[in-house]
Amino acid sequence: MKKKAAVFAPVKDETTYSPIWEAYYKRYFDKEDIYYLDFGSANLPKTDCKIIHTERNILDVEQMIAALKETYELLLKDYEYVMQTDIDEIIYHKTGLDNFINNLDEDFVRCKGFEVVHMPDKEPPYDPTRPILEQRKYWIREPRFYDKTLLTNRLLTWEDTDNAGFHVCAETADAKDTSQEYHEDDLLLLHLHKFDYDTCLKRHLEWAQKKWEGPEWTNWHYKRNTEEGVKDWFFTYSVKIAPYTDVKYDSRNYVKEIPEELRVSISI
Repeated sequence: MKKKAAVFAPVKDETTYSPIWEAYYKRYFDKEDIYYLDFGSANLPKTDCKIIHTERNILDVEQMIAALKETYELLLKDYEYVMQTDIDEIIYHKTGLDNFINNLDEDFVRCKGFEVVHMPDKEPPYDPTRPILEQRKYWIREPRFYDKTLLTNRLLTWEDTDNAGFHVCAETADAKDTSQEYHEDDLLLLHLHKFDYDTCLKRHLEWAQKKWEGPEWTNWHYKRNTEEGVKDWFFTYSVKIAPYTDVKYDSRNYVKEIPEELRVSISI
């Protein structure tokens, strides 16, 4: 008999986000149902969760897609549902992520995505001894990139190799046909990539030195190899809090305070 659900994230030499990611998902998954998909790390995360090793190249889009497919195939043999997130993504449901999954009877679910942002004129640099959402109060609604389909009981077909972010899958790519799509407004995706400027800058300058394979990565943000380049990309949102509208399209200029009760409930 299959277990209900597993969660996994691709990693390579990851130290920044893995402790945050693992601590969060351990609230809702047993440790034996939490997996790292490791792409040949020199330094593996210190963990009592499971590690799936792949020899594929994380810096090659086609290799990355193949590794994700192989991991889905492997885990779906033992689990009813599989949830794949990036290591900087937190999935939250107000009823509890485990309760939501245990009561789910859809084939796959699409999240409602937000980018947690650092406002340096209002917030100090990140202190790792304190929860993130005690220090960060702002987010932006980001449907274009983070309304992702991550929880599924079947293989997904990733299509967006042109921007190398794995944001779109064929099953939900056609916005005109939602007959096969279940979009859960209360299943929130919090993207933490921009939660701290100094952390993001250091990470980007390190990854920019790696050898990226293929044209798909040409304009990717991880290839920005100067502080000015990273800064220009980081502050694509307005540093002025603007009126907020939940629109279908990119709304990066609209910054809103995260409701206090939600920051307390998510508690990362």
